Amino acid sequence: MDSPTGESSDPTAAGCARKKRRVILILYGLGVVFGVLDTLFADLASYGPASEVLGALSIILGISLWCHYDASQRDYTIGRALRLAILLILLVGFPVYAFRTRGWSGFGLIGWGILFFLSFMALYAVAGVVTAGACHLLQG
Repeated sequence: MDSPTGESSDPTAAGCARKKRRVILILYGLGVVFGVLDTLFADLASYGPASEVLGALSIILGISLWCHYDASQRDYTIGRALRLAILLILLVGFPVYAFRTRGWSGFGLIGWGILFFLSFMALYAVAGVVTAGACHLLQG
């Protein structure tokens, strides 16, 4: 049955797919926000480390949440050890998750993960360059 908005009311598959897309979009938005803020506050010595920690935590928590929704969509239970690996050692935990949920097709998910990371960094960089250009125009 469909909801009035035209979206499926299936709480598992369609709902989780929507939530996964929302997490990715929020992470992209955070990339833009951090690109702008890092450019604006680049001269503050105390801002750099704080921004790095907040940025890393945002990505780790976002990817962990994405994995949670993906696992729910696939009726897969993420064990405590794997959940900790995703949170504490993302570069190990995410590939393990990918292969456990998809088998050899996990390589495809890892490829999408790499593409996400590269596009996230591109958005971050573009936001920083645009902000620096705007600041230069406003000052000069």
